[in-house]
Amino acid sequence: MILVLDSNRKNLELIDQLLSRGGYQVIKISNLEEADRIIEESSCIELALVDISGFGEAIWERCKRLHSLNIPFLIISPRYNPEIQRSGIKYGARGILPKPIIIKHFFRSIRDIIGANK
Repeated sequence: MILVLDSNRKNLELIDQLLSRGGYQVIKISNLEEADRIIEESSCIELALVDISGFGEAIWERCKRLHSLNIPFLIISPRYNPEIQRSGIKYGARGILPKPIIIKHFFRSIRDIIGANK
């Protein structure tokens, strides 16, 4: 199961469609309160994709929580930015995917992480 956290509902739907076509089950979340509940309650999350756009600094607390629960996650960033790279590493991200996302790299990153956990 892949948890997708994105404040933009259109992007959330696009990622869901892409992952579903790739054969993955998806939990879609667009707000931090719901993210808190799902992260704590779901033991079947293999990977989280966290689009940091639109959440502000509060998103890093969720990243820290994912890391503390040993849930691997990738950061989706509006662009390459060294500060986002440092923050992502600090909070335990397995990688940063800058937009626009290259689909081939996107799926390779997912397979690398999920495959490493099985």
